[in-house]
Amino acid sequence: MTAEAAVVLPVLALVTLLLAGLLALLSASIAADEAARSTARELARGGSMETVRQDLVRRWPGVEVDARSDAGLVFVEVRRPLEWPGLLGRVAPIREVVGAAAVAAEVR
Repeated sequence: MTAEAAVVLPVLALVTLLLAGLLALLSASIAADEAARSTARELARGGSMETVRQDLVRRWPGVEVDARSDAGLVFVEVRRPLEWPGLLGRVAPIREVVGAAAVAAEVR
């Protein structure tokens, strides 16, 4: 093994782990966005906030949900703490908060 390969291989491994972590963050962000939209839709249809919150907590432990209604619109914000996956969590212990917001018109 040459000296160049000895330097490049750990760098490639680190970049791969970093990309996997970013992919996990992107996936969690998309899931949070979908959770906020579905929660806003359910509340706009007249669903119970407690039922919606229990459903989200069952799917996503540690989730925080804030909802309010104003002028016929339902505003929902969903937040969830997220840790980097696998070995990356041990190498770089960063705790991110993934969140999303959505708005839906109330059905009359």
